Amino acid sequence: MRPAANQKKLGEELRRLRVERGLTVEAASTRVGWDKSKLSRLETNKTLIGKQHVDALAEALGLTSAMRLRLDRLLGVETGESGIWWGRYQDVLSPQYEELILLESQAASIEVAAMLIPGLMQAPGYAQATLLQSAFVPDPEDAEMLLDVRRQRQQVVTAGAVSLLATLSESVLLNAFCGRVALQRQLQYLLDLGQLPNVSLRIVPYDAPGAAFTGTVTLLDPQPDAGATVAYVEYEGGSQLLSDPRTIKRYRRNLAYFGQAACSEAESRRMISERLEDS
Repeated sequence: MRPAANQKKLGEELRRLRVERGLTVEAASTRVGWDKSKLSRLETNKTLIGKQHVDALAEALGLTSAMRLRLDRLLGVETGESGIWWGRYQDVLSPQYEELILLESQAASIEVAAMLIPGLMQAPGYAQATLLQSAFVPDPEDAEMLLDVRRQRQQVVTAGAVSLLATLSESVLLNAFCGRVALQRQLQYLLDLGQLPNVSLRIVPYDAPGAAFTGTVTLLDPQPDAGATVAYVEYEGGSQLLSDPRTIKRYRRNLAYFGQAACSEAESRRMISERLEDS
């Protein structure tokens, strides 16, 4: 992407972030200590945007680390973060998705409850089917890049960088929307993941009392003294990152209730193995 195109996209991104926070040009300018015409010129690409402008606005708008990294990349600034592998995919990643990837990479533990197999645990065929049947089907070229992103996200689990506690509905063992062969490979992948010392996988049977659960909820707990827990909530047609303490407490309680209905890890492994043999 040419520098001029970067500048245009950067201005558009600054405007989007301001509007997303419900701020007028005047209100945002006041926070930074600028004349409102200055911010207007930056957003409309009439004034060259520099690192000092981005830093000032990031502070005033309360931007997250992932958002700042995104802006720095548009500026062409070297962040010094060699682990930020997803920078090359920025054209197909939403700011929220980048934030999720950053949170996963910095988490000490991840707890997830789901009616579908979550992205961190998906085998390639299952991941492709999930992506192409989503509410927002991407272009073929974008789909391939998003599949690459999903595969690389999984490395925090397979490399043992994070503890993963997954509680899944029995329906994930039976739902063959991805095709018979892809489901077989997915079931085997779940068995393989369950062998990792940092992964705990349990299944909630259909007939378990009080086990109602919809969608997917993921709690990302940070390293000690590295911030607060964030919830990633997925539902039909969208998703959200939530950090309100009361909301986190409620979701943690819901996951605990769901987990109480789950089988042991050994019994869950037996259920997956039997389903694989029958498929």
